[in-house]
Amino acid sequence: MALIISGVTGGLDRRGVATIEVPVSVNTILEALRTPAATIAEQLSIGLPYRDRKIAQQQSGLYIATFNFEGSDGDIPDGAEPETFELDGSTSEDPIESHHDFEALVKKYPARFDDDGQFIGFDRRFPTSQTQAETNQGKNNGTKNPLFGAKGYLVGGAVWRRTSVYPALPPDLLRGLGKISQPRGPAPQLDRRRNWLKITARAAFRGNCWQIIEEWLSSADGGWNEDVYRPE
Repeated sequence: MALIISGVTGGLDRRGVATIEVPVSVNTILEALRTPAATIAEQLSIGLPYRDRKIAQQQSGLYIATFNFEGSDGDIPDGAEPETFELDGSTSEDPIESHHDFEALVKKYPARFDDDGQFIGFDRRFPTSQTQAETNQGKNNGTKNPLFGAKGYLVGGAVWRRTSVYPALPPDLLRGLGKISQPRGPAPQLDRRRNWLKITARAAFRGNCWQIIEEWLSSADGGWNEDVYRPE
């Protein structure tokens, strides 16, 4: 069985996990399927675990079997970052009734409620002024209510993401999931009315090591309710 190896490619990600792709030309589909990956690894002195192979037929009739090797050799290469961090900040819309100062808003901006006390919406206009103080505030003669039609408001939030590489699956990976906790790494400090909740714990096997992704979600004002989400 003649093996022709050419065009080897590969890479090393910033967490020190290496990938190597080895294209091998063979005569038949059976050779492409049955060629031992260990033979390729030994011939090129590849010390990484075999992952999979892809097969494609060429116009010449030959077959290209691309052997993929992936993993870590156990040593952290110079410049590698086995632990990396990301921050995604964004806004989402919450119901206006959930605003931490909702009672103050409906006192300042006229609103309507049903017989059961449920919020219906803000009035179109302020009532006609009865006092000089209201006139001075611009609330005279049915001035338009700036919150008329408002059903929600934008709440700032953030997701803190930690990606790391371990030789074995961490046994405590799921321990803090769904609980209030401080993220690992240099996460930005939130103000005293907000905190973090661990929402993701994901693991992927990379040949001979585990890539771990953990995420924490920041709360709105008032923090995550400790009656619902327990602290870690």
